Amino acid sequence: MTVLEDEIATDTPTPSAPRRRVGWRATVIALAGLAAAGCVAWQLVAGAALGGVTVLYDAQPITCTGAEVGVMPAAIHDEFLSQVVQLKHGARCELRIQVMNDGWAEVQIDAVTLRMLAAGNATDLEVPFVNPNGSAGVVEGQDVVFALQGPLVVGAGELQTLEAPLVYGGDPHHMECTSTSWSIPAVTVSSHGQTRVLEPPAHSAFAFLFGDVEECG
Repeated sequence: MTVLEDEIATDTPTPSAPRRRVGWRATVIALAGLAAAGCVAWQLVAGAALGGVTVLYDAQPITCTGAEVGVMPAAIHDEFLSQVVQLKHGARCELRIQVMNDGWAEVQIDAVTLRMLAAGNATDLEVPFVNPNGSAGVVEGQDVVFALQGPLVVGAGELQTLEAPLVYGGDPHHMECTSTSWSIPAVTVSSHGQTRVLEPPAHSAFAFLFGDVEECG
């Protein structure tokens, strides 16, 4: 071997080392891609499960003792009818909320929020509990939130009824013969690590009249 050939043989790098480094990096990138794809797929599964869940009312969403319940044109559109309660001192009503799971997987009901019904609210309506399994309400601003113990699971194709009693104290911050209406409940559901807050249709708000319809005219 000549001196030149010996120098070339000595200076030529081994080609295998860089290839091993490139292969390792490619493996790491591939694994990261698989993990990201798996995460996205899991989120899609959870989103699909929750997408089939709705909150709605049956034919008698609110019933009362000591108060008349009627109907009137909804504020959103007069083709829809809203339930209207003529509140009187000592009245007690029962609000029935239906959670329908038309999805393919079971979901869990985590909490029920009743808007504008925290203690001292303008309507003087008190909510002592929510059935089933919601015994202690937590005030959040003007709302009261009942976390449901259990867990309360709704299987695919099943319907779960929630009931919230409304007790009228008779001392509202509204004048006689006035009324107020709003959408009361929101239901928090979860599946596969994702959570969603669901509400009844916008046209299904309840109205409360402070006084008698005949007397108020």
